[in-house]
Amino acid sequence: MNKLLVSFVFFSLVILPSCGFKVLEKSQLLNYHIKEFETSGNKKINYHIKNNIKNVIKSKDAQESILIKIKSDQNKSIKEKNDKNQITKYQINLTVNAEINFLEKRIKKNINQSINGDYNVEDNHQSTLNNQNTLELYLAKKASRNIINQLVLVINDL
Repeated sequence: MNKLLVSFVFFSLVILPSCGFKVLEKSQLLNYHIKEFETSGNKKINYHIKNNIKNVIKSKDAQESILIKIKSDQNKSIKEKNDKNQITKYQINLTVNAEINFLEKRIKKNINQSINGDYNVEDNHQSTLNNQNTLELYLAKKASRNIINQLVLVINDL
């Protein structure tokens, strides 16, 4: 048991630090501010993505600025029908293309992602619309988190 513990500590101290693992620091986002935010495509999705990103990157006195261009496209399709040929589920495919320009460093990063989700059709039309809106908010939040994570990866590599 003691030899196992010693070998585990040795492995942890010698091997792991040299494997290239690096902790991602989201605090480096404070060094950047968004100079301009351009959007095209689905206005509702873009609004939520823009607000989620601006809530994370909100430093006004940062030294470096970035330009973000977002293009989103939403496709709604039928996922399931019941035996009476009535629609029971819809699927939403959200495609988001983000282009991030680091103005001072003249570096451009493209982020392309496609996120899927589905929602149930209810007996009441208002409930169905609420399900659709909830899914759209969820997909927009997921897309903005992916953009922020990719942005952190790029910033840590600079």
